[in-house]
Amino acid sequence: MAHFLGSYCKELARLGHEPHVFTTGGLLGGGNREESWVHRFRSVKFPLYVQYRIAPAPFLGALRAARKLDVDVVHIQTPFFMGTAGFISGKVMEVPIVGTYHTNFLEMSESVSDSKVFKGFVRFAWKYSTGLYRRCHVLTTSSRTIAEHLRRLMRREVLTVPHGVDVERFGRPVEGVDVREIYGIPSDKAIVTYLGRLTRDKGVHTLLDAFSEVRKKARACLVVAGLGPEKEALEKRSVELGMAEDTRFLGYVEEAEKVPLLQQSNVVVLVSKADLVPLVLIEAMACGTPVIGSRAGGIPNLIEDGETGFLVREGDPKELSEKILEVISGADLEGVKRKAKELVKREFSMEVSARAFLDIYRKASKS
Repeated sequence: MAHFLGSYCKELARLGHEPHVFTTGGLLGGGNREESWVHRFRSVKFPLYVQYRIAPAPFLGALRAARKLDVDVVHIQTPFFMGTAGFISGKVMEVPIVGTYHTNFLEMSESVSDSKVFKGFVRFAWKYSTGLYRRCHVLTTSSRTIAEHLRRLMRREVLTVPHGVDVERFGRPVEGVDVREIYGIPSDKAIVTYLGRLTRDKGVHTLLDAFSEVRKKARACLVVAGLGPEKEALEKRSVELGMAEDTRFLGYVEEAEKVPLLQQSNVVVLVSKADLVPLVLIEAMACGTPVIGSRAGGIPNLIEDGETGFLVREGDPKELSEKILEVISGADLEGVKRKAKELVKREFSMEVSARAFLDIYRKASKS
């Protein structure tokens, strides 16, 4: 989401506006001198999920900064510490507050830890976040399915606004970078890629089980890019399945590495339980790479099965293995790739997303 917000703010600036991002920094706060629009607040690692950082006390600092900038609209991307700081600032300054719902915390709790403490915290966080979102002037999410769920849950209007990608950047072939050479993947093996957090809800265990069947019938290599609490378990599972030789765990992948990886993959897979409209699938589609997603969450709002990508049942390694084999078998997928790229350009470009939010900001300011 950080990369989306960076691109989004640059698009807002291109359209003549002045965006500012309030976010977490290191123990001392501060930020990159080149990012004058990024305001960082002292933060620590979240003890229950160390991949995340939290700013325990950003409230007064955020309010002072917002007042100095004389902001016209506050747009919160998280309901927690930084989001609450934004909400308080908006209320004190009497400016519109737009909230965007990104994550199903209840599903996330089931996927990250069996700890009663963690699950209890997540239940509290869920109640707190829904309470905060109810009080925003406008609430948005990227998925039509999730928007309808939130309307029923919160009994309020929820707008659907797509999260855009830089269509030109992902659609322009990266020259001089050979992913196969970098990661030691033989030229005759298809590249099956997962890119995202390594948690149970993301379906990576299902993908590993499916791939163990794929490699029995086709020459292929599974690339798993990302970090998360399931990393060690997934690496162990790949050894147990006897496929460590054909699996690459890359860890965190920088943005510059991500584009060629997505472009040179034969298929990108995300069979998660509760994603909204995953950016990685939009990015892969913008690259012209076939995608396989689950019939769960907001993914069917993005993928039309057989037209712009392929859908399988969540948690079904057999169906997934069959679909991967179908995609990497050399079948004619040019029509699917073309329709996917057209869809992304039409509905999921960064300009489309930015203009939609700008329209919301204007209407909220007038109401």
